[in-house]
Amino acid sequence: MARTAAPVLLCLLLQSAQPPAPEPTLAAGIARMQANDAAGAARILEEVTKREPANGRAWRNLGLAYQTLKDLDKSVAAYQHALDVEPAVPAPLYSLGLVYALKNDPDRAFAWLQRAKATKKIDMTQADVAPELAPLKKDPRFASLLPARADFDHPFVEDVRIIREWDGEAANDQFGWIARNLGDVDGDHIADVVTSAPTAGAGQTAGRIYVFSTKTGKRLWSADGVEGDQLGTGIEAAGDTNKDGIPDVIAAAPGGGYATIYSGSNGRVLRTLKAENKNDMFGRHADGALSSVFAYAPTPGEEAEFEAFSRALRRATLVS
Repeated sequence: MARTAAPVLLCLLLQSAQPPAPEPTLAAGIARMQANDAAGAARILEEVTKREPANGRAWRNLGLAYQTLKDLDKSVAAYQHALDVEPAVPAPLYSLGLVYALKNDPDRAFAWLQRAKATKKIDMTQADVAPELAPLKKDPRFASLLPARADFDHPFVEDVRIIREWDGEAANDQFGWIARNLGDVDGDHIADVVTSAPTAGAGQTAGRIYVFSTKTGKRLWSADGVEGDQLGTGIEAAGDTNKDGIPDVIAAAPGGGYATIYSGSNGRVLRTLKAENKNDMFGRHADGALSSVFAYAPTPGEEAEFEAFSRALRRATLVS
């Protein structure tokens, strides 16, 4: 009997020595969504929300997974739970509007969408292209969801005086992505401004940079990337790099793997810095210091995050 039991006991010991299966994570759930596996994402996120019931981000992603699966009642419940645990994050308000539109309940859809707009924290221009809301476009309430020019007349909490304002050339070009004090480039003894629109131009990926006179508002010069460059993703005053007494501009095009130094006086290319590998996202950030310039590619684990300007605003504003 002992000889027979020994292998069984050894087997049990080996099984007990196996490490436990890793717990499902929010990152794993998001990865499944990115892989278009909403069902797999839902299974993972259900476990995450059971383990972390106060994780608003997990609930929001679970709502999206259910929405993708057309399990709309569960989607509503998940989004509402996300609002309960993180009421300061308004994204589920808009998402609930989409879900109720899918449920063919326009009254509730408009109620949630109007709440989303009232927060002034959600880009409501997306409603105009959301396929879920297409059936609602003929409803007279739909137009009130979209931003109007007056919505941006008083964009500041602080008491400020607007000195100069510039509009972008097209929606979705992300005009005003970055704006910097360039220094005086036109000889009027007043500092001028450089800004960018990294998704302007060909295929909305070429990018364009602009230099404006602060005194007159006139565009002094601009420069364009080619499709895929995203020129202007990184942009800064470079200092006087060619010793002509006028500050220059460094603008990066991470999609093209380069950063270019432009003459501040006329936009002439002074030097182009190229990546060792075009896929490095070289120039995601750029900066200037005295007569030196810097451009670098973020490491694989590093995020370069920002708050994008409203696509409807399309404006750069100088205030005092």
